Amino acid sequence: MKNIQMNGSHLQSKSKRNAGFIIDFLNSNCYKNLNDSLMQGEIQMINDRILITPDPDLADEAVWYKGKLVEYLHAARQAVNTQDIQSVQTIGHRMKGSAESFGFDQAGEIGKTLELNAKNNDVHAIEQALALLADYLDKVKIVSD
Repeated sequence: MKNIQMNGSHLQSKSKRNAGFIIDFLNSNCYKNLNDSLMQGEIQMINDRILITPDPDLADEAVWYKGKLVEYLHAARQAVNTQDIQSVQTIGHRMKGSAESFGFDQAGEIGKTLELNAKNNDVHAIEQALALLADYLDKVKIVSD
C-alpha cells in the first residue's frame, strides 16, 4: 500500500534503480559464477535453499565461517551507517579472499563486489550488495554427507 501512496516520479526512479541493479547483477561475475556453479552441480538449490556440502573434515569450519559471514554483514552495515567506507572495503577484501576456501564461492563474489564498490565510494551499490549477501545467507544451508 505504501507504494501506491508514493508519487509517480519516486516510483519510476526507484523502479529504474532496481531494474538497473538487476541488469548489473545479471551481467556481473557474481551471477555468472553462481549460475556456472549451479550448472556444474557444485551447489544444489532445493526449495529456494542453497545447499553447500563441505568436505566432511571441514564441516565444522563451514558452520563457523557462515557465522563469520553474518558478522561481516553486520559490521559492513554498521560501517555504511557511520560512513566508514574503508572498513567496507576491508570486509569485502577479506570475504573475497576467504569465502571460497570454506565453500561459499558466491559470498566471495559478493565480497569482491563490496570491495570494488567501496573503492568507488558507491554507497547505493554497497547497500545492494549487502542486501544480496543477507539474502544469500538466509538461503544457505550447510549439509553433511
